[in-house]
Amino acid sequence: MIDGVFHGSFEEHALAPGRKTIGDLWALLPYENFLVTAELDVVGLRVMMEEVFQSRESRSLAGFRFTVTGEGSHRRLTTLVRADGRPLEPGRRYRIAFNTFDASSGGHRFMKLREMLARPEARCTFHPIQTREALIAYFRRRRVVRSSELENAFRSGTKATT
Repeated sequence: MIDGVFHGSFEEHALAPGRKTIGDLWALLPYENFLVTAELDVVGLRVMMEEVFQSRESRSLAGFRFTVTGEGSHRRLTTLVRADGRPLEPGRRYRIAFNTFDASSGGHRFMKLREMLARPEARCTFHPIQTREALIAYFRRRRVVRSSELENAFRSGTKATT
């Protein structure tokens, strides 16, 4: 079971309503990657997201909601909860899916994440599943995909506050 997905926010590649082609999905995921899962505790999740904010990269953490204060690289995570609002359990490890690029530092942008995933307790596991294949399978399996489903699946629900 996966508790969350760490991935780009897809904001610049919004899908218009209507039939989709494989090309449309390739535009959404322009680079091929494989999938990786790892287990992070509450502290690890916070460190991961703080690193994203400091890097100015756009990443989401689907399956979770959080609020942020500040702007740009001065953003700070103020709350982190499950997508349904439940608080995170101290001591529990949450299984997060990543693409191989981000799991291996995202081009040296996420070195703390890379270090955390290298620790034995992270149980980092490579899966021979390509990200595009997984997205295509999702669309084929669902047949009709509503924008709200994609928002829930791929967006973090981040709310920036000052």
